[in-house]
Amino acid sequence: MKFKLIGIDYGEVNVGLAIATTELAEPVRVVDKKEAMGVIQAMVDGQKSDAIVLGVSEGKMAQKTLEFGRQLKLFSGKPVYLQDETLSSKSTRKKMAEGTVGRVRREGLTDHYVAAEILQAFIDENLPLEDLPNLGKIE
Repeated sequence: MKFKLIGIDYGEVNVGLAIATTELAEPVRVVDKKEAMGVIQAMVDGQKSDAIVLGVSEGKMAQKTLEFGRQLKLFSGKPVYLQDETLSSKSTRKKMAEGTVGRVRREGLTDHYVAAEILQAFIDENLPLEDLPNLGKIE
């Protein structure tokens, strides 16, 4: 994979961030929603990222996430791809429970792990990523 991607789990309070410079997405951090644009721009600039992958759920939150995605595209100047995140939080918590992550840590902030799962799903669905896909992109 020749692209550097940022994955985002957008929430009403926090935003989870992940990055992929290879075919494996890695969780980075959780930030307050108010700080998200600046932190994401710093990641885009610092990592020289090619695109952003934004997880989208259903219902009211989907509309808020799409609006955030439009703002993010304008702010960052990078393409923003949408990835279905339905059940990703539940799946992430289940994987953490099955693994070696302690209960206290699991009950804390997990948004960056969810962002990594969203980003990994995008990568897996689009491999080999020789060209960035045109589908699912915010225009």
